[in-house]
Amino acid sequence: MDAESGDDARLPEYLGIVGRTGRRMLAMVEDVLAFATIGGDLQPAAVSLAELVGDVIADLATAVEESGASVDSGELVFTADPVQTRVLLQNLIHNALNYRRPGVPPVIHVTGHRGEDGAVLRVIDNGKGIASGDRERVLDPLVRLDRQGDPPGSGLGLATCARIAAAAGGRLDLGSAPGSGTVVTVHLGPGS
Repeated sequence: MDAESGDDARLPEYLGIVGRTGRRMLAMVEDVLAFATIGGDLQPAAVSLAELVGDVIADLATAVEESGASVDSGELVFTADPVQTRVLLQNLIHNALNYRRPGVPPVIHVTGHRGEDGAVLRVIDNGKGIASGDRERVLDPLVRLDRQGDPPGSGLGLATCARIAAAAGGRLDLGSAPGSGTVVTVHLGPGS
């Protein structure tokens, strides 16, 4: 067997590597573009939390089904940019699916209520959680925790969510769920 025919035999392997690398780079570029456009021209409208969560679950149906997750949502009608609020919820629910504890199906509760300064949304999961010392840091762009078993990612999901909350005149807080997991609280500003 000469060197040239050996290279030909490995061509499918090389093409697979190039394809995977290209898809990861495209996903990163899409994440960076989405992050860069957050908070621009807001288009406030009446939004139903239950409908948004239903749309997000439909978008993530494969991941929800494969993980055995259960996702429930409370109802709240509030004023916000529907597109950016959907991106926020999609990132938070996607994180809850991805950062689950091994062997434990994700349980995700999405709630909403009116606070003093606007709507307050919460996404509560039973996943791995985020250590208190890392909670501020993971809201910065491109910061990822280095934990065993975590999936690859861009480090822009939570930063995007924090930016959406800030663009709406609010903020995003991270905390611990009882037992294990994460509570993400999104305070949307006045008018929500």
